Amino acid sequence: MNTVAKLCIGKDEWELNNTDITYYRETRVTGKPASETMGGLATVSFTPKGNEEMILSWMFANRMEDGKTEYPKCLYILKEAEIVFYKGDFNGSILFKYKLVDGTIIYFQENFSNQWEIQTSVVFSAAIQYYKDTFYIKSWRENWKPPTKKESPFQDLTNTFNATPKIL
Repeated sequence: MNTVAKLCIGKDEWELNNTDITYYRETRVTGKPASETMGGLATVSFTPKGNEEMILSWMFANRMEDGKTEYPKCLYILKEAEIVFYKGDFNGSILFKYKLVDGTIIYFQENFSNQWEIQTSVVFSAAIQYYKDTFYIKSWRENWKPPTKKESPFQDLTNTFNATPKIL
């Protein structure tokens, strides 16, 4: 089964050649987790088609002039992007989506060599990330609202168990 992916930002779309999304935790020498979940940077690469000015404008944008946004949040603009994975080709069924909310671009690079075609690489950092049926929320988010019980993909087990552990 062949899989293809597309980056969607507003009305603009790019067919992706590569994506990389990594989450990790630091660990102690014993293997025990020593940090919260980190990562969640989404790296994509594609062959440019001439409409990359919007991506560069987003990379260079800030909110310093509005006077309402405190430092360091004034240094970047937050937008949404989505990576959609399709089965077979772009007319095939959607396998899953990776939605980036409250996201910003932290890296932009264009590479050219006369040996290969030109490639654009972009790295997104998003405070709210919906990946398949789960989500990851970072502390610097601005627009996240907790899902309602009806929308939540997780079962609430808060009152299911006694809060005091018992030794058997």
